[in-house]
Order: sequence, then structure tokens, then C-alpha cells
Amino acid sequence: WDGDQNNCWDYCFGREDDLSTALVDIVRRQRFDGIDIDYEYCYDVNGGKFKWTEGCPQKTELYSDAGAQTFLSEMTSLLRWKLDALG
Repeated sequence: WDGDQNNCWDYCFGREDDLSTALVDIVRRQRFDGIDIDYEYCYDVNGGKFKWTEGCPQKTELYSDAGAQTFLSEMTSLLRWKLDALG
């Protein structure tokens, strides 16, 4: 939402294996039935025509669209593989 400074995902870029392992560990210990990743900010696949014309106010120096794409792709794949391994 406008004014939100929650950019915690940026710090997870490059840490997909550790993060996915930690999340799957929580699922296993708590006997949850899955994981919901809620990633809703600063992801511009519209060729620079994102709704914020001055740029996304949540971005940190760690953020890039390519980094977000890699992070989301890796996390999805790793979580699927690790959750399937739980049985």
C-alpha cells in the first residue's frame, strides 16, 4: 500500500536455498499443509510503465526487477521440490 516501507523480500535475494529450507522446516514442525508467498510490490513487468511514475518508494539498493524474477522463480521451484520431498 502507499507509504509502506516493508521491503523485507529484497534482503532474501540470493538466499533462496536457506529461506526455502527454513520455511519447509516450519511447515514440517507445525504440520502445515503448505506455504503462501505474498509478494506484491515493485515488480515491474510492464516495460517501465509501472503505476508509480517516479519509481517504487519501497525499493532498496538491493532491489532489481531481474533479482525479483530470479528470487520468485527459484523460491517457487525450491519450495515445490522440498515440500514434495516431505511426502
